[in-house]
Amino acid sequence: MLSVEVLSEEHESTLYDSDVFLRRSDAAAYLKERFNFCSVGLLAKYATTGDGPVYYKIGRLTFYRRADLDAWIKSRLSRPMRSTSDVVA
Repeated sequence: MLSVEVLSEEHESTLYDSDVFLRRSDAAAYLKERFNFCSVGLLAKYATTGDGPVYYKIGRLTFYRRADLDAWIKSRLSRPMRSTSDVVA
């Protein structure tokens, strides 16, 4: 049986546990804090277009795993660069 632990704002200390399922607002807060990127609206938009991280549903509720959020961000990173002329078109 799948055990789901849902975070709320009162449980920020467990925000970095990869086995915890985050609600969309907590997932956006995690991405904003860690990478200074993302919002609830952007995650919602990406969920409809398929451009965002893997997510899970329980009824109408949407959940994200920290490991999936990290993998998604890493997939969006460019290669290392030393100059603006290194940018690949």
